[in-house]
Amino acid sequence: MKPSHKSIGPRQQKILDYICSRGFAAPEELARRQNVAPITVRRDLVWLENAGLLKRVHGGAVPGSAPLAITHAGVRMRIASTEKRTIAAAAATLVRPGERLFLDAGSTCAFLADALPNDMELTVITHSLDAIQKLTPKRGIHIITPGGELDERLNAFVGPATEAAIAAFHVDKAFLGTAGINLEAGFTDNSLLEERIKMLMSSHARETFILADSSKFGRVAFRSVLPLVKVSRIITDRGVSDRFRAAFRRKGIRIMSAR
Repeated sequence: MKPSHKSIGPRQQKILDYICSRGFAAPEELARRQNVAPITVRRDLVWLENAGLLKRVHGGAVPGSAPLAITHAGVRMRIASTEKRTIAAAAATLVRPGERLFLDAGSTCAFLADALPNDMELTVITHSLDAIQKLTPKRGIHIITPGGELDERLNAFVGPATEAAIAAFHVDKAFLGTAGINLEAGFTDNSLLEERIKMLMSSHARETFILADSSKFGRVAFRSVLPLVKVSRIITDRGVSDRFRAAFRRKGIRIMSAR
């Protein structure tokens, strides 16, 4: 039976409040704050997840609404990190020497930056500081960043100055993240700041790829940012149901499953 929110205990409430205020917390940190053993905190996290109040991720827990909220980039990097690394590795196999790429501020795009080869000659345009940090050590990659206003939650440059700079570029492949994928709403997101950037680069790219773990399918975030027809392919993990695959296939949308 799913736990009732009304039966939450004082310690569990404090743990939940702390995670919601910080966006992420590790069991060891919570155990120190509550002066209990880590195993006790882990049991509390399981209870809170079963109640739908938070989501356990690699290394700790995040608020239950984090996958569909504008949370700090560091938190988003922890959600479904194994799946995102697998998706990024699959996306990297589509990249060819000499290509010009765009990576947006999606967390899976940061994993793609990490997965790109060290010695391949590429030009990468990105407004994501996480992607820039991962690309900098790679010898063959020329990095272009548009600058603009830094958004601390996205850890990326956004705003009119960013959009104006990005609008001048045309690329071979654009890799974009999304908060939700729905047959009617298309690709949706919670950030109004990134909507214009996604639209610009999908229009200025020879091919556009959406990088999204399977939890994003069927979800509708705050705002539609791209129609389905704007995308060449969705790269995801193997958790997408056959029902979704068939529905997207009927609409002519290709889904690539990372292995």
